[in-house]
Amino acid sequence: MIWIDSADYNRFLKVISEIDTTMVVGVLLSFLAVILGFDGVSSERERGTMKLVLANAVPRSQVIIAKLVGGVTSLWVPLALAYVVSLLALLNNPDVTLITDDWVRLFGMFLLS
Repeated sequence: MIWIDSADYNRFLKVISEIDTTMVVGVLLSFLAVILGFDGVSSERERGTMKLVLANAVPRSQVIIAKLVGGVTSLWVPLALAYVVSLLALLNNPDVTLITDDWVRLFGMFLLS
């Protein structure tokens, strides 16, 4: 059995306590975006549909940008809905009062996520 020094143990607990749901969701959504983007391009190439798309005089950059916009939209809409539902639940709590600084922080957090 390996014994953990108390200083190391405290640093470990600090790191674990800083991992919250927002960070986990952000990391998972980032991985999901990469996987969906890669799959969207590579699967079309494997099936041969990418050749058909590019044969219609559509620039490659437009195809990739359209896939990026579609991927961002498909990830952003559920995130925005979850954020709005969480905000409504927060506002329905009579013990919570939000001041202007809180609204600015919430809006900034939404933009960053």
